[in-house]
Amino acid sequence: MFATLARLVLTLSLLIFAPRIMAQSLIVHDLQPGPQGSDPGQIVRLDDQLILSANTAQLGHNLLRLSLANGAIDLLANLADGDDGNPSGTAIIGATAFFSMHDATGGHELWRSDGTAQGTNRIADLHPGVEGSHPRHLRAIGQSLYFVADDGVRGAELWRLNDNSLPVLVRDIRPGKNGSSPSSLVVHQDTLYFVADDGIHGNELWRSDGTFSGTVLVKDIDPGAADGAPRNLLSTEIALCFTADDGATGRELWASNGLEENTIRLSDIDAGSAGSYPQELVEVTGAVYFSADDGINGRELWKSDGTEAGTALVADIFSGDRGSAPSGLANHNDSLFFSADDGIHGEELWVSDGSEDGTVLVADIDPGPADSFPSDFKTFAGKIVFVAHDGISGNELWISDGTSAATRLLADLEPGYTGSYPAGLEATEGWLYFTATNQLTGTELYALPALATY
Repeated sequence: MFATLARLVLTLSLLIFAPRIMAQSLIVHDLQPGPQGSDPGQIVRLDDQLILSANTAQLGHNLLRLSLANGAIDLLANLADGDDGNPSGTAIIGATAFFSMHDATGGHELWRSDGTAQGTNRIADLHPGVEGSHPRHLRAIGQSLYFVADDGVRGAELWRLNDNSLPVLVRDIRPGKNGSSPSSLVVHQDTLYFVADDGIHGNELWRSDGTFSGTVLVKDIDPGAADGAPRNLLSTEIALCFTADDGATGRELWASNGLEENTIRLSDIDAGSAGSYPQELVEVTGAVYFSADDGINGRELWKSDGTEAGTALVADIFSGDRGSAPSGLANHNDSLFFSADDGIHGEELWVSDGSEDGTVLVADIDPGPADSFPSDFKTFAGKIVFVAHDGISGNELWISDGTSAATRLLADLEPGYTGSYPAGLEATEGWLYFTATNQLTGTELYALPALATY
């Protein structure tokens, strides 16, 4: 299946144009020399290494490993004849990574890797031939892997892999070739929850313990063939929280403990049939934060403790019916960081402790009414790093401790207004890995040490 393990030769280049940090501290792994770039993706931590995909002219889009000890990169799966492997959807069980990948003989199927070339292989050909079963939505519970795949007979259904056995169909929820198309798989209290359509109840909330009899409809939220269409599933200390539309009150915030009678709408935030459309659910210190539009204040920041009385507006950041449109909600050190527009400073970095007075602008990164569009928040070295545009340096990497004085540009990788568009941030104990683009190297993998954050 594989050619002999090949050592991929790198060019380790130092970026001398990063003004805010020591030049020797920022490393680019130039996997495809020249401005084309290797376009790395799927950066996943596996013990003392990173597993990632990258595209080189010689090998195509294949799976690589990067040692966190010495920065060396090796080829894990050499798909012959330059085939585009396109690995995606990674889940980790112990010291093994599972993912979907394409090869020339099996199409997109389920693969695994222990970080060695010998231990990187296709698990099964669920849909024989070149079409592939297209495994997706990979989720791990203990030593079991759950995923959705189409074997060409039953349509897209739920499958399970235990230990080193072959994958088995959990349940044919919708018999026939159409399949129930499970989606939004989430693990809550060691049980798998997902959305599926059995052909009778529409797209509704299901749960599974990995057995046929234990894979059941939780509740028909919008009764009959209509779709309750649960979305934004989030496992919290409170319950499994999600949004759904019961056909009467519109899309609102719901919670469930897996039982039909305890699957309830928490609040009709926008009273009536319109729905408040809660988005970007995230848990911080036992509360669920989200954005919603109550029909009066526009889209603003809300929180819930899992009760109707405890579901309330946190702050009306932009007074009036337009709303501040909070986005990118992220938990950092038990504080909520997000982007919002108060109508004065544009879309900028905010922080909240859950109270109205404690919901404040951190920094006006692009001064005045212009927007810096903070996004891609990640905790690293005790601070929060993110991508923003200050109106001068373009989209680059920034860092903050939650105060205006300590919010600064971390690295300007593409000097000028264009920016390098950092993405795929992955934090380890001592390094931040991400992809970025500049005119010299194209899109490549970068490594930034924690020391650069001080």
